[in-house]
Amino acid sequence: MKKILLILLVLFFGAAIVNAQRAKIETKYVTPYMLKTISALVADSTVSSGLSSVPNKTWCYVNVKNISGTAAITGATWTLLSKPAGSNAAISSISSLQWWAKFKPDVKGTYQIKVTMTTSAGSHDTTMNIYSSDFVGTGRFDNVPAVYPNCMSCHGATPSFVAIFDKWKTTRHAISFASYVDSGSSSFAVRCFPCHVTGYDHNLKADNHGFDDVATTLGWSWTQHSPPHPGNWDTIKTMYSSLVAYASVGCESCHGPGSEHTLGGDTNKIAISYDAGSCAKCHDSPLHHEHFQQWEHSPHSEVPWSSSFAQAPSNVNYGTNNLDNCIRCHDGKGYVNFSKGIGTNTEGMIQASLNMVSCQACHDPHGGPNAHQLRTRPTNSDTLANGFHYAGGKTRSMDAMAPVSEHTS
Repeated sequence: MKKILLILLVLFFGAAIVNAQRAKIETKYVTPYMLKTISALVADSTVSSGLSSVPNKTWCYVNVKNISGTAAITGATWTLLSKPAGSNAAISSISSLQWWAKFKPDVKGTYQIKVTMTTSAGSHDTTMNIYSSDFVGTGRFDNVPAVYPNCMSCHGATPSFVAIFDKWKTTRHAISFASYVDSGSSSFAVRCFPCHVTGYDHNLKADNHGFDDVATTLGWSWTQHSPPHPGNWDTIKTMYSSLVAYASVGCESCHGPGSEHTLGGDTNKIAISYDAGSCAKCHDSPLHHEHFQQWEHSPHSEVPWSSSFAQAPSNVNYGTNNLDNCIRCHDGKGYVNFSKGIGTNTEGMIQASLNMVSCQACHDPHGGPNAHQLRTRPTNSDTLANGFHYAGGKTRSMDAMAPVSEHTS
């Protein structure tokens, strides 16, 4: 009898392990192209970078995935477990987008969302925190001093951040707006602003201290200064100096708004992402910007996974980025680490842990000495373990990569 009970217990727990389902909440990006082509998103009229740090009063989108079981998802129930005092936000499913949901934060602070994922093999609950913040601006750009809570009012005292800032300040991300208001095409208009400044809401009026809100407070209006002509940028610097902190594709354009992060420096409340959404919110806008679509249809967007990527501490390659550790090319963060000569800890990694091999894996958004801001790989590291030599190949010039018409829609 005892043997029978033991066998039944083994079978029961074995089946539970085999059929174990595990839910994971993913934040989802929404691009200008998606707004034009996915009817369920049209009514929202705003893009999203898919970060966990989101601009207050703009839509946040989430999805659920089954990351350990093999059973298909048959249902998802979303709950907003907690929200800041005074918030009336509510989460709702997007029925035409399978297992998506959305909510619009209306008060700055932390929102905890919960999903109950149902499959034919069982169900699983999980939670995630989303941080709603206002923009604070970069600061210190073009010799205009940073003022708290600008990013560089704190990070300007840290050499590593100053080095990043000094690379960024000469990039097109940094200087495009200043250049266009002085000498851009006559078609440069307000519709171009969301992708050339920080925190300008796409199609949705939301007071979250982005460029549009600060400009309104200061009394600056493009109507008064268009079309582009020399002296526009100097006027902003002289008469509207606090607007300069927002007049570029600055820190918060890629890392999310920082007002909650500045209150104590909680790193959970500012995002570092290797997901494509950080770039796609502006660069997925055909026919002007087609490069995101090219990536989306390339092998890089669907990188193969093998359980051998997860290396135990006993493995001779544990924590390295040498030729025997495939993670350096099959994971976005892995390649960034490789370019910096840093190893990647892959212990316990599963497929759901992979970071996209997207734009910022190969191109450093902060800038650099190489064409197209390509990251520098370590010397003599362009041959794989099987002898395949992957260096070389032609790249298009920056002129050839420029959009057909940067300021027409």
